[in-house]
Amino acid sequence: MSHSPISTKWNSPNTIETQWNSPHIAGIPITYWKGDEVVTRDGRKGTVIGYSWHNDLVIFEDGKPRKGFFHVSVEFDGYTEDFLRRDLSGERFRSKESFLIKTCDFAELYNHASELYNLGKCTEAIKYFDKALSIDPNSFDALNGKANSLSKLDRYEEAKKFYEEAHRIKADDCQVWESKGLVLFNLGKYEEAIQCYDQVIRIKPDYPQALVDKGCVLLQINKHEDAIKCFDQATKIDRDIHDAWFFKGLALDDISKYEEAIPCFDQAIRIKPTDHNSLLKKGNALYILDRTKEAIDAYDQATRVKPEFSDAWYNKGCGLKILQKYEEAIHCFDQAIKIKPEDNNFWREKGDALVKLGRYDEARECFTNSDRIRI
Repeated sequence: MSHSPISTKWNSPNTIETQWNSPHIAGIPITYWKGDEVVTRDGRKGTVIGYSWHNDLVIFEDGKPRKGFFHVSVEFDGYTEDFLRRDLSGERFRSKESFLIKTCDFAELYNHASELYNLGKCTEAIKYFDKALSIDPNSFDALNGKANSLSKLDRYEEAKKFYEEAHRIKADDCQVWESKGLVLFNLGKYEEAIQCYDQVIRIKPDYPQALVDKGCVLLQINKHEDAIKCFDQATKIDRDIHDAWFFKGLALDDISKYEEAIPCFDQAIRIKPTDHNSLLKKGNALYILDRTKEAIDAYDQATRVKPEFSDAWYNKGCGLKILQKYEEAIHCFDQAIKIKPEDNNFWREKGDALVKLGRYDEARECFTNSDRIRI
C-alpha cells in the first residue's frame, strides 16, 4: 500500500517537513500521528501512543550534549519505550506542537491550549482549542478557553459568541457571566454588562468582585449613587477589597464630594501602599479643597512610588507654584517634561514659574514649545 504526503512546509532553512498518513519512510522528517506505525533504528516495529518530556542529557552526532527533549512514546508487543525522533526517522522530535497538531486526543489538545493561554500565546491557543472542539464541540472548558483567548486579543464580538455557547452548556457558571460582562463593557454594551454581573451576584451573593465590576459599569454611565451602593456592599463583604475603595473614591470625586472621597483613597492606600493612582487622586481632592501642603505630600509619595509618574510631578509643581516655591516647582515641571515632553501644559506651567522669577528668555522658550505642541 502506498502513502502520499498530505502537506509539506519548510521547518527551517535546510529542512522540509512532510507529513505522511502512515507508516513512515526512514530518513524523511515526519510529524507523528497517534496510531502511526514506526520502525526503530534496530528494526523493531511499533505504534505511536503519545509523547513525553525527558530532561536527561543526550549526546548528538556533533558530540555536544543537550538536555530536555520531547520523546515519542512507542508501544511494542507487551511493552512501551520512549524514543528521540531521530531514532525513529533520522530526525529528532522538534516540538510538542508538531505532535499535537495531528493528535486525536482531546485532553492533550485542551491541556496544551490551556498552557499556551497561560503563557499569553492566545492566537496559538485558539488553534488548539479549535482542534479540541472539533473532537468535542460541546466541551464547556474548550468553549470557555477559546472565548477567554479571543477576549485577551480584544476580539470581543467573537468572544461574546463563545461565552454564549458555553452558557448553553452550563448556565450558572459565574466565571463565564463575569467574563462576558467584561466583554460587553468593552463593547460599550453597558446595560447588558450590568445584567451579566447581576447574574453573578444572584449565583454567588458573597462575591465582592462582581459588585465592584457592576459598580464600575454604573460609574461609566454616570449612575454615581448606584455605583457607590455597589462599592459599599462589596466592602461590607470584604473590607480589604482595594478596588471597591478606589472606585468609590472616584465616584465621590466625580460628584464633588471631595471630603468623603479622601478617606476612600486612604483605605485604598492602606491596602495597597504602592497605589500611585490613589495617591494622585487623594492629592487632587486635597488640592481642590485648598489643602495644598497635604496635596503636595500626596504627590510626593506618588513620585516616590512611581518616579516616572509625570502627572504627579506636574501636579506637585502646580502646588509648589501656589506656595510661591518657584524653583522647586520648576524642578517638578522639568521632571514631568523629561518623562512626557509632548505635553504642552507642562511647558506652559514651567514658563509661568520662570516668569515669576524674572527669567523671561527661558520662559519665552517654554511658551514657544507649548504653542508648538498645542498646534
